[in-house]
Formats: sequence, structure tokens, C-alpha cells
Amino acid sequence: MILEVGLGGRLDATTAHPQRSVLGFGSIGLDHREHLGDSLAAIAAEKAAVMSPGSLAFSAPQQPEVAAVLNAEAQRLDCELRWLEPLAPAQASGPRLGLAGAWQRSNGAVAQAMAQALALRGWPIDAAAIARGLAAARWPGRLERRRWRGRELLLDGAHNPPAALALRQELDHRQGRRWLLGIQRHKQAPELLDALLAPGDVLGVVAVPEHRSWTAAELLAERPGLAGRLQAWSELEAALDWLTAPGPLPVLTGSLHLLGAVIPLLDAEQAS
Repeated sequence: MILEVGLGGRLDATTAHPQRSVLGFGSIGLDHREHLGDSLAAIAAEKAAVMSPGSLAFSAPQQPEVAAVLNAEAQRLDCELRWLEPLAPAQASGPRLGLAGAWQRSNGAVAQAMAQALALRGWPIDAAAIARGLAAARWPGRLERRRWRGRELLLDGAHNPPAALALRQELDHRQGRRWLLGIQRHKQAPELLDALLAPGDVLGVVAVPEHRSWTAAELLAERPGLAGRLQAWSELEAALDWLTAPGPLPVLTGSLHLLGAVIPLLDAEQAS
């Protein structure tokens, strides 16, 4: 079986499985600090605990503090750790990915390497199957274009500063954006806004349904410079109407729970 680790690693239920022979690490950033710790090194130590003696681990590029922890834990446990570069772009003979976003080429490199390692261990996975899997992968709410009452908007579940920065970089070629965010109260909302917003962007804030959320007033108290650019919304449908009005690129982000509430309200997807 393939097991996905939850928040961390050390206390995750998947570490109870005795045979964790092939392991993968995506990009590790500051997230779930209330459970994992307040520093990259502390969070990396929790994640690194999925390693076991004799296992083979693959990692996407990491920040130096994270890389140091992973290397040290791999050496301590006699776990082979291989560092991977992102997959080459499709136009440079790299594989085609079904998921949009430059960062997915790092995730794809880890997935490809793990599949190849499993194939060497007897799993019936060939190169053609790996290529099909990378091309067919789909993740609702990750740089996904949908429509609300006939008007296009972009959905992305970025809910921490590293994800927000990746989203910002993906959209930096677009001039001006209108954001609608719902952010759970335990998340690093001020830092997320710092990573996400460019000068001239406008922002709407709505509560994440059924979750304690940051309010517009709380965000303004933390970032007074947003005065005049931030608007509070109490009704989700009214907020979507505002978001998709003619003007800048409309983006809905801040919480996967928010996207889960919005997606059933959107126009039905057209068959391609």
C-alpha cells in the first residue's frame, strides 16, 4: 500500500507500519506550528521521524535548516536519502503534468522517483504507467479555473506562507488581482498576506464555514497598511459576486475548507 503521512511524522499513525521502505518528502515549510513546533528545524525533525533503518528516501529541494535535519536523521538511521531536482519542463523533454504550477514539478520528481524505486522492488509499474499517472493527476482547488454564474475565477487552497508565496510567484505575470480569502484562526494569516499580496491588489475576507476564522478587523489590526484595500463579507454568495465582477484576476484562496464549501456552488464543469 501507499500511505500518506498526516501533519507530521513522529506521532503519525502511518509510522506504526513496520515496512516503510520507500519514503518521499515534499517541500517542508512553516505549517501546523501549533502541533509541530515554531521553527523549520523543529518541524523537519517531526517529518524526518518517518525514516527507518535501511529505507530509501527521496526529497524535493528544501531550505537549508530542513536539509540539515533530514541529512542528520538519515545518517543516524542508516537511511539512504537522495536529493531530487524538479522535473524538466515539458517543452524541454520533461514529462507532461496534469497539475498546474511550477512547484508541481518538484512534487512530480518525488512521485516519479518513488514509483521507480517501487518498480525495482517488484511492483508492476513501468515507465509508461508513470508517465500516464503524472499526466492524469488532478487535484481540485490547486490552480483550478472554474466559473461562478458564468464568470471565471481561479481556485487555490494555499493556506500557509510557503504556499501563498508559490501562488504569488505563479501569478506575478498578471497585473492586479482581486482576492477572496477565508483563513482559519490558528493559521499565520498576517504572514500569509505578506507573501500573497502585491501593491494594488484588493482583498475580500469571508469566514471559513464551520471553522473559527480570522476577521477583517483582526487582519487590519495586524496589517494597518491594508486599510482601504480590504473588505469584509458575511455572505459567501455575495462575496463571490464581488470577487468575479469585471476587473482584476479573481482568486479564491486561504483554506481548503473554504474551497470545499464553494466548489458545490460553482457552475457545473464543461466536458472537455
